[in-house]
Order: sequence, then C-alpha cells, then structure tokens
Amino acid sequence: MVNIEISTEELVYRLVYMAFLEIREASREENLNRARLEKSADVFHNVPLQLYLVSKGELSAEDVLTDILSRARRRGVENWIVNLVDHERETWSRRSKIQSPSDDGTAQG
Repeated sequence: MVNIEISTEELVYRLVYMAFLEIREASREENLNRARLEKSADVFHNVPLQLYLVSKGELSAEDVLTDILSRARRRGVENWIVNLVDHERETWSRRSKIQSPSDDGTAQG
C-alpha cells in the first residue's frame, strides 16, 4: 500500500469546510453560543481571499495554514484547529491508501 499525504492546500479547504460545520452546529444550539460563532468566523474569515492568492501563486497554502493557527492561538481555540488538522490528516491517510497491483495484474489484498 502507498500512503499519500494530503496537500496543505487541500487541508486548508477541508478546515474551512469543518469551520462551516462548526458554525452551523453552534448556530443551532438552544443557547446560541455567540462567542463560539465569533471565534470560528474570526479564525477563518480571511481564508477564501487567501486561497484566491494561493491560486494566483502570490501566497502559499503553508502561509494560510500558519495564519489560521496564529488566529486560533490568539482567540484561544488553537487546540480545536490542531485537532481538526490531525483528524483531517488521519482521515485522508486512511482514504488514500491504495493497493499496488501484483505482477500478474491482479490487485493484492
């Protein structure tokens, strides 16, 4: 099996996806947690424009991830982001394991 690492850019997109899920979940709570919503939004509000700059080659995905972690640290939610990163890397690793074909053309299992 070959283990393919998730790219930093893909990871950032997945983090944004997870942040929107977090915001949606927080907004549905009976006692609306405005602080939780505000922290999530603050950490991620620059990311779409930063990803645009990544697509133009003006910024690296690593810079975007560093900014996300920095904002999370300032807002006191760094552990949340680190856990999301670890979860996404682990999930990607499990999904991306591929089987190498054997010499006779059949897949090994």
